[in-house]
Amino acid sequence: MHQNCAKIKNDISIGADLKWQNIDLYKLQSASNPQRKESIDETNIETDSLLANQIISQRSIGVFALYKMDIGKFNLVASIRYDAMKNELTNKMLASDTAKTAKNFKKFSTRIGASYSINNAANVFIDWSQGFLPPSTEELASNPVGYSGFNTHLVPATSNCSEIGIRGFYNEKLSYEITGFIMNTENDFFRFKQTGRGNQEVFYGNAGNSRRFGIETFISYQILKNLSLQVAYTYADYKYVSSVIDPVYTDPAYVLTSPPAAGQYLPNSPKHQLYSEVIYSINKRFKLSLATEYQSKWAIYTDPKAYNGEMDPAIYQNWQEGFNLFHARISYNFNIGKVKGECSIFVRNITGAKYMAFTEPDPDGNAYHPGPAREFFGNIKIRF
Repeated sequence: MHQNCAKIKNDISIGADLKWQNIDLYKLQSASNPQRKESIDETNIETDSLLANQIISQRSIGVFALYKMDIGKFNLVASIRYDAMKNELTNKMLASDTAKTAKNFKKFSTRIGASYSINNAANVFIDWSQGFLPPSTEELASNPVGYSGFNTHLVPATSNCSEIGIRGFYNEKLSYEITGFIMNTENDFFRFKQTGRGNQEVFYGNAGNSRRFGIETFISYQILKNLSLQVAYTYADYKYVSSVIDPVYTDPAYVLTSPPAAGQYLPNSPKHQLYSEVIYSINKRFKLSLATEYQSKWAIYTDPKAYNGEMDPAIYQNWQEGFNLFHARISYNFNIGKVKGECSIFVRNITGAKYMAFTEPDPDGNAYHPGPAREFFGNIKIRF
C-alpha cells in the first residue's frame, strides 16, 4: 500500500509464509571400532539393531508487516514479525497413546532503522533489530536422554543488534562504507557428547549468552582510469559473557563436554579479516586482477578444558593459526556479431598455501576442515 503527501512518502507491506515437512528417521546401534584411536569413545560403527524409528512433522507460519517512510533526505524503515512453529514426533516403536512428543516455539521480532543523506559523500544510518533462531530438526531429534523423542531442554536462541554507520561516494572515484555494530545474544547453541552413546551422535544444548561487537569497512577507489583498488576489512570481538542456562548442562552424567565459560571467544570467529583486490585494465579487451585474503587466528572449542589446554594436546589444540592467500584472475571481453561475452580464468591460492578453511567445536576432536590447495576456475558469460 502506498500513501504519498506533498513531501512524505509512505509504503506499507504485509505478508505471510507457510512451511511444512514430514521426516522419517531411524537410528541403529553402534559397535566398537578400535581403528578410531583418536576417538574418546570406541562405539562408532553402525549395526543393524534398530534403536529408534520415528516420524517428525513440522509446521510453521510467519506473519509480518513492513513500513517505509521518506521525507526528503530522511528515511525510516520498521518491521514486525510473528513466528509460530510446531514440531511433533511420533515414535513408531511405542503404543499410540504414548508415542507423541511435541516441542513448539513462538516469538515476536522487530526492527527499526533510519538514515539521513547529508550529500552524496555522506549518508549516515542507524539500525536496531531482534533475532530469533529456533533449534533445527537435527538439534531437536538428537535426544541425549533417549534414542527417540525430542531434546526437550532446548530453547530458541535470541539476539538484539544495534549498528551505526556511514556510506557514500565522491567524484565517481571513491565509494566507501563503515559500520560499527554490537550484538547481544541469549541461549547460544553448543555441541556436546554423552558417555555410552558412541561417537556417531552429537547432542546440542544452550550454552549461555554472548556479546559481539565489531567494525565492517569497505572502500573502492579508482586510482587511475585503468587501475582500481577494493579493500574490505572486518574487526570482530565475540565473547561469551555467561553460561549454563539450564542446570542439566552441568550434570556430568548428562554432558560429557561442558558449556563454554564466561570470557571465552566464540569458535571459528577470527578477530581480523581482510580482502583486498587490485584490478588493472590492460586494454579494452583484457583485464587482470590480483587479490589477497587474510584471516587471523581463531578459537576452536567451547568446552573450557579443551579451550584452556587441559585436555590431550595431541587431539585438542584450541587455537587455529590464520592464513594469507593470494588469488589472480584474467578476463577477455569479446564480440561475435551482436553477441557480447567474457571468458576468464581464476586461480585461487596461487602459492598453494596449506591452511584450515574453518573449524568447528566437535567434541570428538575431529574439528579441522583443511582448505583446498591451488584451484583453477574457468568461466564464460554470454550476453544477448
